[in-house]
Amino acid sequence: MNIIVSCHLDTVFRDPHAHWKDGIFKGACDNLAGCFAMALVMHNSPGVRIEFTEDEEMYMDGCRQLAKYSKQDEDMFIVIDVCDRSKHWNKAINFTVENIHRIQFKHIRAALKPLVKQYRLRPQGEESEAWVYRDLGFTVCELCVPVNNGIHNLEGWTRGEDMWAVSEATRLLAEYFTPKNIREIEGEID
Repeated sequence: MNIIVSCHLDTVFRDPHAHWKDGIFKGACDNLAGCFAMALVMHNSPGVRIEFTEDEEMYMDGCRQLAKYSKQDEDMFIVIDVCDRSKHWNKAINFTVENIHRIQFKHIRAALKPLVKQYRLRPQGEESEAWVYRDLGFTVCELCVPVNNGIHNLEGWTRGEDMWAVSEATRLLAEYFTPKNIREIEGEID
């Protein structure tokens, strides 16, 4: 199976910016936090295929274009995005796995075994590129970096450890799913 990581470049802000200080990433976290996590993947796992898309906020044309050149029976998408970190979250949770389509949870748990107790598994999540890939019939899951203080502003912030965990989860999922085929991983959601 081919693993394609789909990470959008957000264009909501006229002057997006972010800064890094004392292990905290603050500013336009949607989706600079996801892009930063993918920079870590590119540095530590150069064989992982990462595609940066655009227009996620309006029509999702970037991911639609990417899907045109992909095959439902051969390609799996891992979408990278951000989510709102509720004040009720366990501080040990570094990311979510959500918007899961055509993948049994047991496979995600097996792939992410080294990160057990660091993530929250949510079958559904907010609207994202994962919904487009799902609606087009692709196998997909989404990894989200949790952001504090709001997603769509310049005051959001996330921890470096959360972005690192998303990069590590991306690597683990790609390594686990690459040698498999889609028929092996799909079935009843448990």
